[in-house]
This record gives sequence, structure tokens and C-alpha cells, in this order.
Amino acid sequence: MKKITIWEYTVKSGRYVKQEKEAEAELIDRKEAIRRRLHIVNARTQVDGRILFVYQDDAGAYFYNITNGTGK
Repeated sequence: MKKITIWEYTVKSGRYVKQEKEAEAELIDRKEAIRRRLHIVNARTQVDGRILFVYQDDAGAYFYNITNGTGK
């Protein structure tokens, strides 16, 4: 498990507010995430050009993977 900081949007006074949230996430490959039908809850480009994807399952558990940025 790895601690990952993600952005989460909540509604306050009728407006969306972006908040930082730390989550414990387990490493998973992309094919397994697709097979499990996980939901992407956060994605961002890292400094080195790789892309971090954070997924969540229906039970609320978080998973992540990092791609090289080319989509392959």
C-alpha cells in the first residue's frame, strides 16, 4: 500500500470545492483495473511525463497505476 494525495470535489453552499485527500492505494495494472471495472477518480501527469491513475472500487478501496504517458 502506498499513500497517494488525490483531489476530491465536494459541494459547499451550492459550489464545488476542491480538497486534497490522502488515500491508501494498492498498485494494480491497467488490464486488471479494466477487468474489475474500477472507476477512475483521479489522473494527473507527473513531472517526468508519466501519468498517475487512481481508481476506486464500489466498496471504496483505492488502487493506482502509473503509465509511461504514451497510452501503451
